[in-house]
Amino acid sequence: MAIIQLHHVFYSLDDRTLLNDIDFSINAADKLAIVGRNGVGKTTLLRLIVGELLPTEGNVERRKMVHYCSQNYAAYQQFSVARALGITNKLAALQRIEAGNDDAQDYTTLADDWLVHQRYALALAELGLLDVDFQKPLQDFSGGEQTKIFLCRAFMSDADLLLLDEPSNNLDAQSKQLLYKNIQQWGKALVVVSHNRELLNQMTALIELDSLGMKLYGGNFDFYRQQKTIEQAALQQQADDAKQIQRKTARSIQYAREMHEQKVAKGKQMRRDRVLDTVTLDGMKGRSEKTQHRMRLQNSMRTERTQEQLDEATAKLEVVDKIKVVMPNTHVPARKMMLSLNDVSFAYEQKDVLKNITLLMQGPQRLAITGCNGAGKTTLVNIILGRLKAQGEVELGTDRIQYVDQQVSSLDVKQSVVENYKRLNPEASENDTRSALAQFLFRNRAADKLVSVLSGGEKLRAGLACVLLSKHAPQLLILDEPTNHLDLDSILALEQVLNCYEGALIMISHDKLFLENINIDQAYVL
Repeated sequence: MAIIQLHHVFYSLDDRTLLNDIDFSINAADKLAIVGRNGVGKTTLLRLIVGELLPTEGNVERRKMVHYCSQNYAAYQQFSVARALGITNKLAALQRIEAGNDDAQDYTTLADDWLVHQRYALALAELGLLDVDFQKPLQDFSGGEQTKIFLCRAFMSDADLLLLDEPSNNLDAQSKQLLYKNIQQWGKALVVVSHNRELLNQMTALIELDSLGMKLYGGNFDFYRQQKTIEQAALQQQADDAKQIQRKTARSIQYAREMHEQKVAKGKQMRRDRVLDTVTLDGMKGRSEKTQHRMRLQNSMRTERTQEQLDEATAKLEVVDKIKVVMPNTHVPARKMMLSLNDVSFAYEQKDVLKNITLLMQGPQRLAITGCNGAGKTTLVNIILGRLKAQGEVELGTDRIQYVDQQVSSLDVKQSVVENYKRLNPEASENDTRSALAQFLFRNRAADKLVSVLSGGEKLRAGLACVLLSKHAPQLLILDEPTNHLDLDSILALEQVLNCYEGALIMISHDKLFLENINIDQAYVL
């Protein structure tokens, strides 16, 4: 029997249908992923499953216990770790019992869970969080550490189904591996929303959401991509066939029209030459006009039918624009020294953050800076940018450097994409601006959108367009965790952009596949 059953669920918000005819079940031990573009309703679907939202139409049947782990912890910053884990009452009861209190209610609350503190400390350690003070507030922990605390609560729960929303966000590479291990060891049902392709390959089935509804694929992410490629090839063939039929039909109609026009011309010539009497010629003319009327109707119906077939075939095609742009202004000579760090160290409040860092970048090299959360990756970038003063030698081979942070804070959210480009590139004409943005898929009205309404992927793409197609484009580009919060299509677009970039690149990222796809050629582990 299914743990969860969704029966033809629809969900609308502000007169907009967000989820359209969602119908599937979740069984014991299923490991299911939900994917789709940003804004398509993935988190909304999780909230419907757990019961935080009610469907506009249809219904959700829950037969077992469900635990939902959100990706947003803003409301819990004042919570202690114990409260976030849901064990405040048990720890308080244990403390009172150990102090000599014989209240029966404390024994009931504890429920013989005498090792509650040790169990949760061990579970946190298995996610890479050691020696945690259970009374500290969450606001004292980093984003990655908060994620681990809420994941710990999920994996320690008695739920029959876990719902995890972007569980790998903010986790370093080592922590991601620990997450994958916990997922593999979880013996009950699990649903994840994620853009992390390595995590998606841990799943046994995948649901793709779009504006038309959902489609279920049996298999992991690699299988899904293979099936999508096959499906799109078949749909492209249908569209090509429909277009060929349309062309043949048009040629056939044109040929029939020309034949009829020749007969009409011949009849007119016979009338002028008085080959036949007027009565016979009038009869021929009448029959010709009826034939012409009938042909118009038939041709109109044939044209309309072939257009409908073509429209139907092309409507099913997934149109994904690819970015292929030339960036000559970013070119760097092969042996040019771009960055040299010699014995660089940095301490904060008498605590060593970085120690004896030495590295060299030449030409258009691509460097990944990796390491666990808190290792000093962003600190090292700030030293390179000159925002922090460190011991040792820092030498840059260019003054054309651009840093794009996770928020793309160089963009003014109150301005349109076009206005931002002109502000950052005041020498660019209207045509130059529109042409540059079109290369990054901001065409026509899309370029006039306010930055405030852009998705995370669109915002990053707009920011990169403003700097990479500038007259003074960077020869050294630094990006900090750019794939966080991007959907799969946006990650693909980012990979396409970076593979067109001709300069030196420094990338902070924990996404192993992303780093491979952008051809990182050296890594520095902190």
